[in-house]
Amino acid sequence: CVAHIEEFQPLADGRSVLVVRGVERFAIDDGIESEEPFWEALVAPYADVDAEAGIGLRRARAVSLFREVARNLGEEPDWVHGLNPEAESSFPLVRAVQAEPAWLQGFLEVRDEEARLELLEQIFLHLLGR
Repeated sequence: CVAHIEEFQPLADGRSVLVVRGVERFAIDDGIESEEPFWEALVAPYADVDAEAGIGLRRARAVSLFREVARNLGEEPDWVHGLNPEAESSFPLVRAVQAEPAWLQGFLEVRDEEARLELLEQIFLHLLGR
């Protein structure tokens, strides 16, 4: 995804610590061979399919389940209070899920907000023993 750098801290060995926020997804159409020390590619937008009417109820349910899990663990993050059922919610919620990288990659590739919310609900319900 396209990411905006929010924090940057250079390290003595030449590496850096970055905090980034993903802002837009893209698909790699083809790699570009170059002498540069980084990868280059031709990319195309990777937008979601349009959300179904009534998805706000699905978002509210996923947020509610997450809050219940967080309360059971004794830590409800402050950022969860800012989630709006009328706005995309699956990506903010998934940042709290610790899962295998392959599962997370699959999640990121899903182009349907409702399908991503279903995946999250399954995890939250499992954690709640339901």
